[in-house]
Order: sequence, then structure tokens, then C-alpha cells
Amino acid sequence: MQMSQREEAAYRALGRRSAKASNRNAQMPAFRRDRMVVKAVRGNVLDVDGGTSAIPVKLSSVPMTTACSGVMVGDVVVVDTYMHQPLAVGVLAK
Repeated sequence: MQMSQREEAAYRALGRRSAKASNRNAQMPAFRRDRMVVKAVRGNVLDVDGGTSAIPVKLSSVPMTTACSGVMVGDVVVVDTYMHQPLAVGVLAK
């Protein structure tokens, strides 16, 4: 079965739109840094909250570096997120 010229043009246009969207996504940063409040400490992982009541941002089981050793509930930590993987890398306030 062969495509008509109209179908072929529609598929080409779809491909062009997809390529443009893909290029926009590639330019968006994959890295993000946030400050979050520690809600729970379980060994070497943290539960943190960095949102508001309107837009909650709660993360569970966030691994931490040795820079966060001794962190306690209520402390403010720096959370780096790279490719959707969060990591607590430092303590801002105790």
C-alpha cells in the first residue's frame, strides 16, 4: 500500500513538529538545585519537603552525601537533582 501525497505531507509535518519539540527539550537543563526542609532521617536517606501548601514538593528516600551527616529533622538542606535523581549535598541551616 502506498501513501497519498496528502498523507505523506501530513507525516512530514508531524515529523518536523516532533523534531522542533525534541530540540526544545534538549535545551532545557537536566540539573536543578533546591533548598528543602528535612522531615525525616532514616539512616543515610532523607524525607524532605520544599514546596508550599498550594504546591507541595515532597521527596522520600533521598540519598545524602557525607556533608549531610548529623542532619536532623527541621534542618534545611541543599538538594541537587540531575536527570530526575535527587541527592542531598549539604546543610544550609540547622
